[in-house]
Amino acid sequence: MAGGMGRKDDTFGRETLAERVANTRARDPDEAAGARTAAGPVAHDTSGFHPARPTSPPASWAAPPALPPTPSSPPPPIRHCWYLNPDLGRLPALLLKWRHTGDRHFDGFICTVALDSDGRYALVEMWVDAALLAPA
Repeated sequence: MAGGMGRKDDTFGRETLAERVANTRARDPDEAAGARTAAGPVAHDTSGFHPARPTSPPASWAAPPALPPTPSSPPPPIRHCWYLNPDLGRLPALLLKWRHTGDRHFDGFICTVALDSDGRYALVEMWVDAALLAPA
């Protein structure tokens, strides 16, 4: 048999699997020297060509940090304003929010202090026309 691998008495010129394993181990200097690790003989593999496997998931897979609970809608901005009451004149008030009631028309929700029928002060909340409100 001219050239080729395998045993000379093999008619196809091929080595058996057992022979191939033995020949591969014989060519490996660590295996030939009997190199061993704590887990057993040194493996004949391609692990040196690949990065180490991660021991934990990537940071991008981690759950986002827990955020403190927030209200479903922020509180309205509270602004000092003047309520121009047709009967009592100019009264201090707090503007809590606006609502759109039509074409370029707004009402403001305010709270103010007013005298009740018994002559005592009471806190009053109401929607008023924007024309009755002035900036403070």
